[in-house]
Amino acid sequence: MEAVSKSFGGLTAINEVGFGLENGELVSLIGPNGAGKTTMLNVIMGVYPVDRGKIFFKGQQIESLPCYARSGLGISRTFQLLKLFNGLTALDNVKIGAHHLMTQGIISPFFQRTLVKREETEVAHRAMELVHFVGLENCANSKVQNLSYGQQKFVGLARALAGEPDLLLLDEVGSGLNTYETDVLKEKLRVIHKKGITILLVEHDMHLVMDISDRIIVLDQGSKISEGSPRMISADPKVIEVYLGKSYELAKG
Repeated sequence: MEAVSKSFGGLTAINEVGFGLENGELVSLIGPNGAGKTTMLNVIMGVYPVDRGKIFFKGQQIESLPCYARSGLGISRTFQLLKLFNGLTALDNVKIGAHHLMTQGIISPFFQRTLVKREETEVAHRAMELVHFVGLENCANSKVQNLSYGQQKFVGLARALAGEPDLLLLDEVGSGLNTYETDVLKEKLRVIHKKGITILLVEHDMHLVMDISDRIIVLDQGSKISEGSPRMISADPKVIEVYLGKSYELAKG
């Protein structure tokens, strides 16, 4: 992206921010609350239009494209506030993540029943594989409203993966998880990373971020203040001052 800006009224949420993502890279986006991290994911996904700047994906300029078109190009995301369908099962929620991959049109049930049935079977099989991948096979047919918060987080991750993304946007996927769940998440992200899926992770758990990131971008008050490897970021005086804090520096030492 190049010089992207987004304001809400008189509040500048993102101010002339630019960065790139290499194929298969895991990049974390960190910063204080209100730094513009979730807004950044929203403008990449197309939830919010940019005020200025350009966004490119697979060589195509996409800032004018709607969300569904960006999904079709291979961008998928999780949500900080989950946005699951509580009345549906975990498996059905994951299936929904693959909706844009369905190729049969609205008249197909009348004229191409075999093709529709085959496609539905393939989606269901893929969704069950992802439910197993995130460790929820015993909860596949449970309504998500009856699952724990941590389990719901993993449903959200599986749903995002169901869209077969090339770029996966993760918005605080580790927030609210206990230590065991965080360790499981870390291993799942490593597996996803090894498959060549590019990941942009917004996260406050610095142990998770520093352990798995190839590169880290730091935002503060809507502006990019630092970018580099975990080692570089953890030693950057400005990042320590505005976000990590002296306690992190002492603990690291």
